[in-house]
Amino acid sequence: MSAPGGTSHTDSTDSADQRLAGLLSDLGDHPRAARLLAAAEQWREGGPRLDPERARAESAYAAARAALGPARYAVEQTEGAALTPADVLDELGEVPGTLPGTSRPVSRPTTSR
Repeated sequence: MSAPGGTSHTDSTDSADQRLAGLLSDLGDHPRAARLLAAAEQWREGGPRLDPERARAESAYAAARAALGPARYAVEQTEGAALTPADVLDELGEVPGTLPGTSRPVSRPTTSR
C-alpha cells in the first residue's frame, strides 16, 4: 500500500497510527484522534483493520464522535483523510504542548535516506 506522496505503509504503521489515535482519545484530544484515524483509514485504502486494533479504533471513533458532535467530527475526518505521513508526524509533534503540565513541543527527528 502507498500513502500520499508514494511512501509505503505497512500494516504495522497503520496499527501504530491507530494505537496513537486511541491514546489521544484517552487523553481527551478527540479532534487529533479523529484526524489520525481518518488518515489511517485512507492509507488502508478500505482494507480491514488488524484484529488487535479494531476494538481500540472503534472505541476512539465513538469517543471522538460523542465529544465533537456530528458536524465537527465530519470536519476533522475530512481534514484527517487528506493528511500525509509528514502531516501526521507534525500533528504528533504538537501533542506534548497541548497536554496539561507540558509547555514545549517535541522536535521531530530527521532521518537520512
